[in-house]
Amino acid sequence: VEQIVASVFTEVLGVERVGADDDFFALGGNSLIATQVVARIGAALEASVPVRTVFEASTVAGLAARLESHAGSGARAA
Repeated sequence: VEQIVASVFTEVLGVERVGADDDFFALGGNSLIATQVVARIGAALEASVPVRTVFEASTVAGLAARLESHAGSGARAA
């Protein structure tokens, strides 16, 4: 899950590298980009990911930890 989150951060934010402790907002993320991030992560994990999750856990490791229990749940947002 952590690799998926880091990969999505890298793609969406256009940065070269993202580490486990890198913060989404410190890397240049904002609320509009957060919607793209949760859509991509949700698709990759086959799970529903609320945008607020990025605000509550904005590091790669923090977000991955929050999402691990939801991965593969199939509960995707419409």
